[in-house]
Amino acid sequence: MKTLLLTILLPGLFHAACPAQQKPVNQPQEEGMSLLWRIEKTGQKTSWLFGTMHVICQEDYIWTTAMENALRQSQTICFEMDMDDPGVLMQVAMGLIDTSGKTLHDYFTPEQYARLEQYVADSLQGNLAMFDRTKPFALQALFITKGGICDSFLSYENEIMTQAQQDNKKIAGLETPAQQLAVINNIPADSIVPAIMDMVDNPGQEDRTEYHEMISLYKAQNLPGLHRLIGNTKGMEGILNIFLDDRNRQWVSTMKNMMETDAVFFAVGAGHLWGKNGVISLLRREGYTVTQVN
Repeated sequence: MKTLLLTILLPGLFHAACPAQQKPVNQPQEEGMSLLWRIEKTGQKTSWLFGTMHVICQEDYIWTTAMENALRQSQTICFEMDMDDPGVLMQVAMGLIDTSGKTLHDYFTPEQYARLEQYVADSLQGNLAMFDRTKPFALQALFITKGGICDSFLSYENEIMTQAQQDNKKIAGLETPAQQLAVINNIPADSIVPAIMDMVDNPGQEDRTEYHEMISLYKAQNLPGLHRLIGNTKGMEGILNIFLDDRNRQWVSTMKNMMETDAVFFAVGAGHLWGKNGVISLLRREGYTVTQVN
């Protein structure tokens, strides 16, 4: 699986604190070309849907006046998980520990393990033995932010949450750590190991190409393009419904309940928004008017 696509699918692994920068962007008018959407239904307060990138280079971070206004007009800020709860990140971290009795040695050949060990020493200035009891996916997530793609990463979730805390907003989540870990655990190890070794043997090369393709679509606020990119990604065959469709349906049920009482700003990975089983389409089927904000 191409690793960087996880940056718009799973937030729990990429929660980092860095200063945000605001940048103006030109917003196209074509349907689907927006990261921010207004959610309306008779008798309910206006809510908002925003597509995030869970990790993004600081220079690529975009945040417009419309996004800021939507955030400030909302009573509750809702992420994929409740990132304000320290117990959430602790549960995610604990869930990445391999309790099957296996160690990293069991997933890699001796020759692969030796190369991996050298990579961790050279690139992370660390000892691979520190990660011996973690699942391979934990290494994959760690390497994403160490591939030399950019000097410093930002997390949309962190930046939005910081503002929400300053404004004394309620913060909520659409799924539990257990539910997100279940998604991770459905990724076959035999697809993760080759991806890790590719990162070890070709540090940053594929990731840079993939990142620039993905980030250009994100900065253009091109949701259909992002949806196609995810769908065409090698290794996503057969598990796309686990990452996206199944979770989207569960989220919409929770979103409906939340919007009955509050004006909510939903901030979820941009890859979840578009498509026939995307959050936008699912909300429309439930009778909501969902309009892009340009």
